Amino acid sequence: MSSTRIVSAFAAGIVLPSAILVGVSSPAMADDAAPAATPAVEPAAAPAPGPAAPAPHVPSVRELTIARYGIYPLPVTERHIKRYHLRKKILRQIAAAHKLSNTAEGRKIRRLESGTNYKYNDGHYFGAWNFDRGTWLSNGGGRFARTADKAPRWAQDYIAWKTHKSRGWSPWSTA
Repeated sequence: MSSTRIVSAFAAGIVLPSAILVGVSSPAMADDAAPAATPAVEPAAAPAPGPAAPAPHVPSVRELTIARYGIYPLPVTERHIKRYHLRKKILRQIAAAHKLSNTAEGRKIRRLESGTNYKYNDGHYFGAWNFDRGTWLSNGGGRFARTADKAPRWAQDYIAWKTHKSRGWSPWSTA
């Protein structure tokens, strides 16, 4: 290796293997000059590597979902969130409604009212919770469908939760 390359390497802070530096006496030595009898120049020791920088945090699906919607797991699909313009507060209420609908009392009412058929329609009562049109609309069901039997399951459970929250189990004679 020529001396000009060695000087450039030292100036740039590049550590060269000692095998390359054996017999080099001066950085200004010409390419064709014979090596001098001076000892080899050892490169400066590289600083000891410190602890490796931690890898950047990649958020999990759970963390991303909570950041975006305020709840995990989602009680509804993202398609429904967009379609019905559901906000964080309503998503939390839908999750609470899901818990209520899966209690022993909730399952019993659905079973006795409609046989747990969310598409139930006898002309006057609709859905798994047997909503009449007035109860369905007065509790906000109209934002999901005109009648309960046309609404998604989670929407029926949500309106039942709202009804239960304001009136208890009294709207259902089977309670």
